[in-house]
Amino acid sequence: MRYDLNLLRAFDALYKEQNVTRAAERISISQPAMSAMLSRLRILFNDPLFIRDKSGMSPTNKAIEIHPTLERAINDLDGIVEGEQTFDSSKEHRTFDIAANDYFQYIILPPLLERIRRHAPFIKIKISAFTQDIADLGMMSSHTDFAFGVLHTPPDNIILRDAISDKLACVVCKKHPTIKNKVSLKQFETLQHIIVKPNHQLKTGIGHMLKEKKIKRDIACSVIHFHAALGLIENTDYIVTLPKRICELFAKNNPLKIVQTPQDFGNFTLHLAWHKRYQKDLAHQWLRQQIIECCKSMN
Repeated sequence: MRYDLNLLRAFDALYKEQNVTRAAERISISQPAMSAMLSRLRILFNDPLFIRDKSGMSPTNKAIEIHPTLERAINDLDGIVEGEQTFDSSKEHRTFDIAANDYFQYIILPPLLERIRRHAPFIKIKISAFTQDIADLGMMSSHTDFAFGVLHTPPDNIILRDAISDKLACVVCKKHPTIKNKVSLKQFETLQHIIVKPNHQLKTGIGHMLKEKKIKRDIACSVIHFHAALGLIENTDYIVTLPKRICELFAKNNPLKIVQTPQDFGNFTLHLAWHKRYQKDLAHQWLRQQIIECCKSMN
């Protein structure tokens, strides 16, 4: 039996986007061309494959059944072709989507962009929201190339690598009336805290660690970004506990003072993650190596 391999890519795009227009954009063809391919796919598999509904198009049971096999076949073919190709970062035109937390954007992204500017001027970076739930990151559907943050127990098709470690520090206003170079446990529990709580549900973090140590915090305000928390303590008696590198970054040009935590809160590790489908992708390999090298230079 003879068939057009491009139909398999069209099917994969339709399955992942569940929208004809977005699927067409995904593989760089027109919307009418994608509609024509869908018609051919329906004839090929003798099934509607996708049914229109309020949210777009839902896959039929047949589509759900065959997609894993077709996706593996596409990835295998890509691996064979990419194995014969060479990569030149200076000529690569590509946009990478990275689901990243604030830490990545403040600490890793600046030196990463400098590397890209010098060695890969046509590579673009798009940062999207980070969550600890792999299913919400878009990695399974190919929407996201990388995730950077604290991740635990990923599925088997997600590769997870330790990227960078840091420790926690406390920050107060430079003219704080009661805090000098270290905050005592009594002060830590008495002072009012600004905390950073991102939009996603944290499964780990400072709050969990303090709870395990039975250390209390009087929380005055919860925000979702580092800079908001640090801005709120500049002229107040509040205190905030954040990654040390973040504290050092903001304390350089702001009236802030970094002080030791009341106890050793230990180190924490941030991870870089990607889907196995990208393992042999040469451009992907290049970018993840740049990210790792940026992290290594700080460790």
